[in-house]
Amino acid sequence: MPRPFTGVILAAGMGTRLGEMTRDIPKPLLAVNGKPLIAYGTDWMRAAGAERVVVVGGYRIEQLRAFLSAHDPDVIVAENPDFATTQRMVSLLAAEPHVTGDLLVQDGDYIFTRAAAEALEQDPPETIVVHGTRRRDACWSAMDVIIRTAADGSMTDIFKTSGTQPLGTGEYYFNSQAFWPADAVAPFFRHARALIAARGPVLHVEDALMEYVRHGKSVNVRPIETGYWVEVDTPSEKEAAERFAAAYLNDLPNACPR
Repeated sequence: MPRPFTGVILAAGMGTRLGEMTRDIPKPLLAVNGKPLIAYGTDWMRAAGAERVVVVGGYRIEQLRAFLSAHDPDVIVAENPDFATTQRMVSLLAAEPHVTGDLLVQDGDYIFTRAAAEALEQDPPETIVVHGTRRRDACWSAMDVIIRTAADGSMTDIFKTSGTQPLGTGEYYFNSQAFWPADAVAPFFRHARALIAARGPVLHVEDALMEYVRHGKSVNVRPIETGYWVEVDTPSEKEAAERFAAAYLNDLPNACPR
């Protein structure tokens, strides 16, 4: 049976690759088919069963706060004030005081169909897992991060590629989501803080997970065999997302605040 979990959406960045589209608004408020990106994210987390939803903002955060207070007042907004000089692991640490139970994290520039949450209906894993797929048609934008696994399904590497590259044996396309069982949350955050102290704040969540593996900890892959998604990081991906949202209009969760 699923357990209560906290859903964290990382949405602090400036969205510079979108150019003028994010000059005056934070990227999470960029509208796709008439609906802001962050609304797709919070609605999906609610539909997936998140007991608590935390959005980590940064760039033009007051606009983000104002929107979420109207769209879903129960969403907690945490802040990464150093968004311009840090990376997503620092944003995730900003959410730490609000995390209870299991933890599911995703990037704020993704739109997922409802069916992408079906894996969460199964018994939760007892180790940290990253979500990945081998389906080339699962994503309507570039799938440019690959997870490499051993024969037992444990992660041995996670790396960025130039565009969508063919997968090898035991490889998966990463969809930005990662899950921590409750008892793994605090140890991982301690590890991440130590890593930032040693290396500096420009640290991705994937980098911290990979270092966790190098320190002998287990991170596995949870295959996502259902549902579809799209990332919005460039003007061309914004166009793809418009088509995606129109095509899957009836498969995207709508607001369901607590």
